[in-house]
Amino acid sequence: MPHEECVSGGGDIRTYSVGTDRPIPVRDVTRSGRLFCREVDANFDGRVDLTRFFDEQGRTRLVEDDYDFDGRVDVVATYQNGQVVSDILDTNFDGRTDTWRFYSEGRVVRQERDANNDRLVDMWEEFDAQGNVTRTLTDANGDGRPDEPATETPAPASSPNAPSDAGAPQGDAA
Repeated sequence: MPHEECVSGGGDIRTYSVGTDRPIPVRDVTRSGRLFCREVDANFDGRVDLTRFFDEQGRTRLVEDDYDFDGRVDVVATYQNGQVVSDILDTNFDGRTDTWRFYSEGRVVRQERDANNDRLVDMWEEFDAQGNVTRTLTDANGDGRPDEPATETPAPASSPNAPSDAGAPQGDAA
């Protein structure tokens, strides 16, 4: 999984806690007079679980998240103008990207997945504005491309709006 350093690049560091019952440790890094990144230890184990990076206007530009609290990034979300445009996920927590999601207006519109962990995309899904799967393509022969349209099947309604180094996804690069 890709990872961007927050604190090691220098800057002014401010450490504080948020919350009252059990304050969550937070660390902000300011560079050139603006907030560059924020690190959060959500489960109090002394390791960063969430890092948020900000653009020049103070909007989120990148978020790295450690979903299973093992100290490794499992999800990297990319933002433009403060809105998520794509994310990559390590859904089986082996340290390699296996799912790519692409967004429009904050909603997942397409997802690509390496379901069999061979580093090649083998499932492509498209979603409607409500988050329902409208089309699924698969790669049964293992060549990293969707099989002939005869294997295309409409998928049951489901929503990708919950978290999930394979072959490069087709289309947008994450």
